[in-house]
Amino acid sequence: MGQPCYGGSVRYRGWATAMAAIATATAATAARADTKRVLLLVDPDRARELVARVEGQIADLDVAIVTAAAALPPDPVDQLALARRRALEHHAEVVVWFKADGGDWVVRAAQGERVLVRRVTRVSGELSDSATLESVGLVVRTELRGLATGGRIGDAPPDPGPFAPLRPWVELGWTGVLDGEGARGHHGAAGRLGAAAGRWRAAAALAYYPARTLGSSLATMRVERQTAGVVVGVDVLGHPAAATPWRLGLELGAAATRFPRVTTGAGAGLTPTASRDLWSPVMSPSVRAARRLSSTFWLVFSLGADFLLRPPEFGVTTADGFERVSALQPVEPRASLSLAFDSF
Repeated sequence: MGQPCYGGSVRYRGWATAMAAIATATAATAARADTKRVLLLVDPDRARELVARVEGQIADLDVAIVTAAAALPPDPVDQLALARRRALEHHAEVVVWFKADGGDWVVRAAQGERVLVRRVTRVSGELSDSATLESVGLVVRTELRGLATGGRIGDAPPDPGPFAPLRPWVELGWTGVLDGEGARGHHGAAGRLGAAAGRWRAAAALAYYPARTLGSSLATMRVERQTAGVVVGVDVLGHPAAATPWRLGLELGAAATRFPRVTTGAGAGLTPTASRDLWSPVMSPSVRAARRLSSTFWLVFSLGADFLLRPPEFGVTTADGFERVSALQPVEPRASLSLAFDSF
């Protein structure tokens, strides 16, 4: 008699435990009777990590996910036959399965007679395995998002347009303007909080630039910059219903900017004036590029300009009248880099 194969037993007990945990986690997604039921067939060797990425991408979709282990045959025709049998066993409308091909992944999905095949090329660089699995999850999200809105596998997802359900939109990051006072410009922090629908978004916008010193032989002063307003934008590239890694859009902001000024020193024979606030309306068109970091987070870079409709001048009053110490230019190039939360 041969010796018992404890290694294989332990391996499959471990796999059964992992699949039980996955099934417990995914059971919570089963919802109404009209919710589309989707079967994920996964290879036991890569199941836990791959399923975790897919589930993270589709957590907000109205689909019920069932996960099952499958040792897939090498031939795609045999894979399809096996996938359809397993879909019938699990009463699933759609079945999705994955096959490693070198460093790449091939994602296949079937719904009735419709079959979709997508190749995900291995991402190069550091953390390439993690980034590649994230791309696999995005491909699955694209197809299931269309399915959840009434489409079929392989259909182009419908453009939700400006009347799609609202989703939250938040940004926080760095901003800087070249205001004509020094080559380095004025730098600060900016934040936005609002909502988006399809390609469109709108938000309240705030920015704060810490005080810096302006001056001449006549006087020195500390000037802050505080901006509050609204911004609207639209994406011109990057389909709202697709798991696109890039988006390119246009924005227009309208705000009021406050310039608190404190005189810290005056020339001979001059007396520092009292602190004073200057105001200017500001219009801010810009171009915005966003790179997806995950299913909900984006790295956003924008480039535009601030048009000061009443550019402030800072100076002192002498016996000969007003003497200008510093003045901001009416058109200021502006750039920003921020981290955004948007489930687009």
